Amino acid sequence: VPIKLWGSLPATAYSMDSMPAEGSAGYVAVTFEITKHGRARNVEIVDATANAADDEKRRAVELVRKGLYRPRVADGEIADAAQVLWHYRW
Repeated sequence: VPIKLWGSLPATAYSMDSMPAEGSAGYVAVTFEITKHGRARNVEIVDATANAADDEKRRAVELVRKGLYRPRVADGEIADAAQVLWHYRW
């Protein structure tokens, strides 16, 4: 399970104009790998609800790319992590 160290979702992720309608829920599923330096690589969208606008998709990818994550430790050594699946929900 990846632990996000920096760049967590801000409380005001949406501008007032781009906020989803009240009561609408959705998600964008993003896969990525965590390097031994704690950065995301090979970020791609693998699934999204029908109401996910292109802005939400771009925002999800950007949040993952800008984040800093705790790298995996294997046999006492810092190593690249296997692919991670993350859901950006609203």
